[in-house]
Parts: sequence; C-alpha cells; structure tokens
Amino acid sequence: MASEQPLLIFPSFQRAKRDKGSGGGKPLHVPNKSEQIKHLGPQFKRLQQAFDAEKVALQTDPQGLFPEFVLVIETRGHIEDFHRAAQAIGIGWLGEIDLDDLEPDDDFTFWTKADSAPKNTWMGDFIWE
Repeated sequence: MASEQPLLIFPSFQRAKRDKGSGGGKPLHVPNKSEQIKHLGPQFKRLQQAFDAEKVALQTDPQGLFPEFVLVIETRGHIEDFHRAAQAIGIGWLGEIDLDDLEPDDDFTFWTKADSAPKNTWMGDFIWE
C-alpha cells in the first residue's frame, strides 16, 4: 500500500562550530529589589488580601475558570526564571502572548554610551496563570 505522504530524508547529524558572540551587549537598567518592592508591593498586598478574604483561590485544573479570577502578569525580558519559580509553587501557565516593541520606561531601559535617552524597545509577555 503506497503512502501519499512524501518521503523525507534528513542529512546525518554533524556537529557545527558555534559562532563567537561580538561583545557584551548594551548596558541595561532594570529595577533593583527595593524599587520592585516599592512599585509592586501594593499590588501584591491587594492580591494577598483577596486570598485572605477567599475571593481568590489557586487551583490546578483550568476547567471552569472565570476570566475575572485569572491572574494576568506582564513581564519584560526573559521569563524562564519566573516560569520556573511559578512552577515550583504549583502555578501553571494557561496561555502566553509575546509582546514586541514595548517602549522603554524609567524602570526598564537599554542605554549606549553615546545615548542621552534610551533607544531600544523591549519584548515581553502576558502570562495567564
């Protein structure tokens, strides 16, 4: 019986030489721990109050979730460490949207030595948990 699918022949594995990067990149400004606490502390306090009042609950099964009870987090930069930390406490991803060209702000900027203002945009994610 002949298959209607094409036969794909892949080349044999060969180790490729890795290109060396060019330099250390641009200086980066991200908020330090105390700045993050000042900025995010009130939001986490309200979230904790909602947990304490049992208006919010964690569950492992996404079945029957109401949109108004889904936590949405916006991140900037790489999310691997954040994702790993969330998994460690039992929070899972329901979805994710990549955000491109986020404008720099006072907390998240790239600078070059010649710049008097930030030039680059960030990439980020919206994460449903």
